[in-house]
Amino acid sequence: MRMCRMDPKARYSAEEALTHPWITRDFLARVPLSYNDYLVDHQLRRELVDVARLLVFLSHLPSAERVFTKASIGRLTFCS
Repeated sequence: MRMCRMDPKARYSAEEALTHPWITRDFLARVPLSYNDYLVDHQLRRELVDVARLLVFLSHLPSAERVFTKASIGRLTFCS
């Protein structure tokens, strides 16, 4: 919600606002992220890739029973 910020330095400039997908009605365009939002998005994508790799690795293990639990830190762990 950068358009609604009180601090002029934190909100969109008039030029940025006029090119924003909400204003141009180009709903297929990506909404520009703030730097912090970009970092969070990047971290979540990275964690998703890591979990996918873990699941592919675990699917190749010869085990009769696999149990996945969610640890308190939010990571998946493998228990046999």
